[in-house]
Amino acid sequence: TPENLDDVVLVIDENRKRVRSANKVPFPGEHQITEDAIEFKIKKDDHTVEYFIDRHTGTFKSKLRYLKGGGADISGRCEKSEVGERKF
Repeated sequence: TPENLDDVVLVIDENRKRVRSANKVPFPGEHQITEDAIEFKIKKDDHTVEYFIDRHTGTFKSKLRYLKGGGADISGRCEKSEVGERKF
């Protein structure tokens, strides 16, 4: 059943080609940052999470897959803001 989730903050480090959390800690795994897309994959013992952001449209997609079956598909829209810029 579809659910609404809380917003996620990602920091895109163009210099090091890494995606970071809101507190600027790099996510583990494989990262690919191009002019058109941002993709990264995190593999854990029992699951894998893949993230994709289209840099032209702001489309966000994520797939969570458990090794024993099951998972979730997540989608949404990204909104760009400058690092350190507060909304409120």
